[in-house]
Amino acid sequence: QYRQINLKTKVMKTVCTVGIDISSQWLDVALVVDPSAKPLSLFRVKNSQEGIESMFKRLKKEVPAGSPPWFCMEHTGNYGLLLCCLLQEKGMTYSVIPAREIQQSLGVTRGKSDRTDAERIGVYALIHHHKLRPFVIPQKSILQLKELISYRASLVQQHTQNVNSLKSRSKLNIVIDNHLVTEDLEQHIQRLEKSIKAVNEAIEKVIASDPELKQNFDLIQSVKGIGLIAATMMLVITQNFTQFDDGRKFACYAGTAPFEHSSGLTKGRTRVHPMANKQMKAILLNGANSAMIYDPEIRVYCQRKKAEGKHHKVIANAVACKLINRVFAVIKRKTPFVLTYEKKINQNVA
Repeated sequence: QYRQINLKTKVMKTVCTVGIDISSQWLDVALVVDPSAKPLSLFRVKNSQEGIESMFKRLKKEVPAGSPPWFCMEHTGNYGLLLCCLLQEKGMTYSVIPAREIQQSLGVTRGKSDRTDAERIGVYALIHHHKLRPFVIPQKSILQLKELISYRASLVQQHTQNVNSLKSRSKLNIVIDNHLVTEDLEQHIQRLEKSIKAVNEAIEKVIASDPELKQNFDLIQSVKGIGLIAATMMLVITQNFTQFDDGRKFACYAGTAPFEHSSGLTKGRTRVHPMANKQMKAILLNGANSAMIYDPEIRVYCQRKKAEGKHHKVIANAVACKLINRVFAVIKRKTPFVLTYEKKINQNVA
């Protein structure tokens, strides 16, 4: 069995992991105690409260004595939320890992099924148990904001599609009678705009109902270029700034922090990582373009970089990093952001 030595007591402790592959209807469960051997137990239960309770009863009998299991699963959104809630209620330790991280750690594999996926998740957790971090479900208000932001993104996408479709179909009115289609599209667009407005109001209502969220939300919005959606996204991703220590880590996650690319004598250009949160990056870049217009300090910075021959996308990416650092600074200081030139004017007036 895979064992871990406790140097203080010199006792061998068995490490036990439970890999779970989640689908809408089923949970495939693998109890792993040795990465080079077959799972100690491999079974399937329904993805329901009754099925999960039966999983706990079975594992209670099969888990080796003196080795509390560490549960591990891939991030599957709403399908795994019930399981996480029940694990947390029972005080179980569990981790939620991105699927790509597990796939890349296992190297070349053959075949795929729900049961083999559960086994691979369990093996991954067993090998990397020393660096796994326990997962905690975000507070209710964060989950509400996450759902609202996700739904809003879907509405905005539909609105853009309908607007583009209306533009192209309106030109057909010159050749054929296309009023039925264009009028229906216009009604769809109006309904979507009302829905987006309602979602925005719901987001503000949820934030206002939580004093801690409201405080950080107001601090974030004191940074020019960070609006309602950018601020809400940052609150959701950072879980009200409890999951990221500094702006650099968040910039890496959002894909705005460049990394060196070189090998031997060959030195490539610095570039951002492709495995970033593209939605967050797009929102930050929109905010950066706004800051270039309305923030005097950033406007001067952009003019200097343009004079140096920098491309607009490179400048926008750098501005997005500046916005992230400003947000984390105001959260750390607990004071709103104030532009340097405004400070100097106030000092001279005083």
